[in-house]
Parts: sequence; structure tokens; C-alpha cells
Amino acid sequence: YVPAYDRVYASVLSPPRPQRPALPGSAVVAPFELSITFQPEQFLSGSKSPSCLGGGATTGFRVAQSWQLIVDVSGCKMMGLEQNLSGDSLTYTVGPRWVSRIHGPWSGYLQFLAGGNKVTEERMFPELKQLLVQAAIRDNQQPPSHDDYTQATESNGFAVSAGGGIHYNLNPALTWQVAELSYRHAWTSPLWGRDYSSGLQFTSGLVLRMGTW
Repeated sequence: YVPAYDRVYASVLSPPRPQRPALPGSAVVAPFELSITFQPEQFLSGSKSPSCLGGGATTGFRVAQSWQLIVDVSGCKMMGLEQNLSGDSLTYTVGPRWVSRIHGPWSGYLQFLAGGNKVTEERMFPELKQLLVQAAIRDNQQPPSHDDYTQATESNGFAVSAGGGIHYNLNPALTWQVAELSYRHAWTSPLWGRDYSSGLQFTSGLVLRMGTW
């Protein structure tokens, strides 16, 4: 039996139990992260390859102290195509990401993702549109639909992406994704002679970290 005053005296004078230090190079990964990003891409099919401007959303689920399972969906609109031609790209991938603290609020990561890619092109024929509109007015008919004066083509294929980036923690709930550079390759077919199978992606945005506040 230990008297009550002895237990109080011992609890006051006993030093606090030391906490286990973080492992060198490790990073505290949030249980769940949601990123909203700006994501331009430069296709690598030749000297006149178009670029693609867009963005995406990424979710990260913690599976270990420095590992995440990443799910990424992004899309962009092709720039630099010829007149009356438009196009877009949609990429959806999943895979592991390894995170490591660099210094203070800075951390870096490497990732490898796999999934799919869909590229689409649409060509509009303005002369045909004008003729159809004039005919509809003359015959007192409904105006032509978009499909009546356009032609579209698309290709879907398996895609992989590998790259790395840098994060800066603003506070426990918010992180700035400073930059990510990744290489993407998709097994898609050329569209009207243009190859969109390979590209370099740059990503920057904000990350909401949940479970850390």
C-alpha cells in the first residue's frame, strides 16, 4: 500500500516519459489528403507538338509512415492545334508515393502511377455549318445540332506515370505543392496523324491534410 500523499509527491517529481524521436528522413504523412492542382502538359511527339492546359484532383491515403496510395484524375485542353480543330486529354491513375522530409517544413516525394488515358480531337467544318443554318432558316426548321457539322475521333489506352515533387507545409491542415515533374506514357493510337502517347507534366497546387488537426 502507498499512501495518497506519497503517490501525489511521486507524480509531481517524476520526470515526463521521453517521446520516441522521429526517424531520420521520415515524414509525417496525413491519414488523408486532397489536392487541387494546375497541371499543364507538353506532348513529346515532335517539334510542333501541342501543349495541354488544365488541372486535376488527387487523393492520398496513408498506408505507412512514409507511404501513400495515390488516386489522381486530371484533364486538359490542347493548345496550338490548327484552326477549327480542338482536343482534350483525360488521365486517371493510381499507385504508391514515397514521402521523405527534406528540412523543416519541406518534404519531397517520388511516385509511380498506372491507369488509363483518353485523348479526343474534334474538327469543325464552318462552311457546312453555315449551309445547314441557312437551310434550316429557309425551311423553317430547327437549327442543326453540333454533331451535324463536326467530326470527332478518340483513343483510349493504358497509361503509366513516374515522377517526383516538393511540398511546403504551411500549417498542420494546408500544404503547398510547390512543383511536381512527371513523365507520362500511354498506349493510345494517333489521332489524324498526331501522336499524344508521351508527355511531360508539371503540377502545382494546394493540399488539404485531414487527420492532423
